[in-house]
Amino acid sequence: MSTAVTLEPAKEIRFKGPFTEVVTEHLKITNITDERVCFKVKTTAPRQYCVRPNQGILEPHESQTAMLLLQPFPTKLTHPPHKFMIQSLFVPPGETSIYEIWEKANIKDIMKSFLTCVLEDEDSSKDEAGSDKVVMLATDQLLTSNAVEELLTSTLDDISHSKTDKGNTSSSATAKNNTYLYATSVKEKKNSAVKRTSNSETSKTKTMETEIESLLQSNKKLAQEVARLMTVDRDFQRINEQLTTANKCIDKYKLELHQTKEELQNKELMLCIYKEDFEAERKDRENAHKIKEEEVRKMKIEILKIEAECQEKINNFKQLLEAEVALSSRLQVLLDQFKTAMDPLENIEEIKEVKDLGEEIGTGAYGLVKK
Repeated sequence: MSTAVTLEPAKEIRFKGPFTEVVTEHLKITNITDERVCFKVKTTAPRQYCVRPNQGILEPHESQTAMLLLQPFPTKLTHPPHKFMIQSLFVPPGETSIYEIWEKANIKDIMKSFLTCVLEDEDSSKDEAGSDKVVMLATDQLLTSNAVEELLTSTLDDISHSKTDKGNTSSSATAKNNTYLYATSVKEKKNSAVKRTSNSETSKTKTMETEIESLLQSNKKLAQEVARLMTVDRDFQRINEQLTTANKCIDKYKLELHQTKEELQNKELMLCIYKEDFEAERKDRENAHKIKEEEVRKMKIEILKIEAECQEKINNFKQLLEAEVALSSRLQVLLDQFKTAMDPLENIEEIKEVKDLGEEIGTGAYGLVKK
């Protein structure tokens, strides 16, 4: 599968010793597509290498440099087949969390690139460089000695030629003595020049050793600082993971709280419905109670009216009874008078009067009974 990123270096990355301290190299990762790409760096020796950052998101055509830190190891240098694998994946639209992207990623969509680690021991390179330096220094010293000898020989030749051209101005003994003195002075100058060169080389060597010592001290301090920063970075990574876990728990609690709020709102809505139903039922009951009270009041009025009518009828009945008693007594009197009148029966007119009187009495009694 073709990859969405390019690497620099592309095939292998070289770590140069000494490996008793932290060795740092850099890896440049570039997104060569027009889409957002996330990457992750893995190694076959996770305890030996530390990568910062080990994952990230690249915008289209963006580059990011990862720092590869080789942890120190005191043993003899070996060449294990250590490798780095750089995974890349297109970021789905709307995704912002790199952890969720890798968690939801399909294995078939992940693109891979590989880097081989090459460990170069510094001792061999130091030995080669030291031998080259010794050869160069020896060559320089040899050239210096040869130059002095050539200078001395040319000087003696010039002196001898000048003595011959001048003729017999002085004796050969004086010439030899002067030549010897001159040659001695030249040798002394040569020895002093060699001493000065040796002293200057010694002072330069001491200066360089001092500088190397200070650089080593600085390198140790830097290594300690890098180790401290790596520890801080590990703590930060751990805290970041804990923070991610805490954020997930917070999201879970927020979801549960949201569900609890929804349930509470539903219960409050049901409570409002029950309250409205209760209020409607209470109003219906109050209305029914008022209607019943009104009916009772009307019934009481009707009862009072009926009682009044009954009382009136009772009074009328009493009056009727009294009238009936009076009528009965009067009828008895009339009967007695009729009997008395019928005994002699002297004339018809008296009989008619008695008859009319009886009809009158009967009509009055019938009217009373009708009432």
